[in-house]
Amino acid sequence: MKLTKKYFQNGLSLIELMIVVTIVGSLTAIVIPTYSAYIIKSERKRALTELYQLHFFIEGYYTLNNATYPDDLSECVLCDLSTHYLFSLNKNGTGNNSFVLSATPKTAQQQKDTDCYTLKLNAAFETSNQDKDGNVINNEKCWF
Repeated sequence: MKLTKKYFQNGLSLIELMIVVTIVGSLTAIVIPTYSAYIIKSERKRALTELYQLHFFIEGYYTLNNATYPDDLSECVLCDLSTHYLFSLNKNGTGNNSFVLSATPKTAQQQKDTDCYTLKLNAAFETSNQDKDGNVINNEKCWF
């Protein structure tokens, strides 16, 4: 009777390794754009919340300082503004537009936000959006 040795494989074959790499690559191709879109939307929502916070600050400042608006937004010491947006105050209007707050993306990732580029909020809480060229765009996707 002749005894034979059995050999067991200790590792992965090249085909198995290529299949694993293909699966991981496919999942990555799906996950990264979804995650990027999630980050853009979450930063947009943060900017919207901060616009409302700034609005309340400006109204309170107006009430306490003899009907004058602040010179700039840095006077809001309690405001923790997003680093992804540039916030500005235009106080040259009248009526509902006596002041208009704007949030414009300043980071490369937020500048990819084609649905809602520049977010605006006026004194009467009326909202609007503009694209990169300054054209008014649909408001439904941006404001909650």
